[in-house]
Amino acid sequence: MPLLTVERLIVEGLAKTFHLRRSDIGLVTQFPTARPRVAAEDIAAAPQRFAPLRVAGASADRAIGEARHRLAACGLREALWRAVPGTFSGAEKQRVDLARALIRPPRLLLPDAPTATLDAQARAAPAQRPAALKTRGVATIGVSHRPGDVTRLINRTIDLTPSEVAHVAE
Repeated sequence: MPLLTVERLIVEGLAKTFHLRRSDIGLVTQFPTARPRVAAEDIAAAPQRFAPLRVAGASADRAIGEARHRLAACGLREALWRAVPGTFSGAEKQRVDLARALIRPPRLLLPDAPTATLDAQARAAPAQRPAALKTRGVATIGVSHRPGDVTRLINRTIDLTPSEVAHVAE
């Protein structure tokens, strides 16, 4: 029987965490960073490595097709799908990030202010997909500066002002 070492436990734990992140968790950050010289559709599908659909055994063509579908659903203009997001506005980058998180339905969605940089018209699209996922039992833990944008996703609200947080652990 091999010896358990701290290093081995850390590596195995990281591997399990990485697998869980790839397979079950969709993360949408408030300030997404673009990968240099990688097109939006490739980021959303990430066919080179770590793609949620590729992890599930889908072909590169299917992953790109699904990425294009998600980019359109998130409101990114088709003319930008092959463009490099480093030149995009914050809202456009956020749409790419949301498409990537939703390309394969996660068990847990973690949006960090997913509509923060979007205008009023564009804010409706990002909430549609998570609302559909909610009906399928996908859990969402998120932060929003505009609770009205995500009203239909909310089961419970926690106000994070210092005076309100104390009761959460009760």
